Amino acid sequence: MKTIFTNVILVLILINCNAQKKELDIRVNSNVITFKSNTHNFGKIKYNSKAEHNFIFKNISGNPVQITSVLTSCGCSTPHFPSEPIKRRGKSKITVKYDTKKIGNFNESIFVHTDKSDIPIRLEIRGEVLQPKHSNTKNNNSQKTN
Repeated sequence: MKTIFTNVILVLILINCNAQKKELDIRVNSNVITFKSNTHNFGKIKYNSKAEHNFIFKNISGNPVQITSVLTSCGCSTPHFPSEPIKRRGKSKITVKYDTKKIGNFNESIFVHTDKSDIPIRLEIRGEVLQPKHSNTKNNNSQKTN
């Protein structure tokens, strides 16, 4: 009788452990899209030049995924993302443009939200906008005209 009782207890413990593992797997795998790379380093870039990067991603879920919003950590970067749902196992991109009229180092975060997860995916861009060599970045209207 003790052996049967012990075996029943062991089976219940194993079932409980397995259920907790499945719950943990769901939380860890809550992202339904995966990016080829979550960061991009522009390096040193010229003042007022084009700074744009495509973050390529794939829908790894078994269902279509809608990107509901893409938010940036400052107004110096602008994201463009697909408005249509991404098909099951489909690929797409999020394009991020950086305003190179702001001189100096930058490190900006981009947060991607989908309809399948409450946890945003964080992307990152970084680099350094160089001071222009032969031009004055001050407002030219400050000079007097006669």
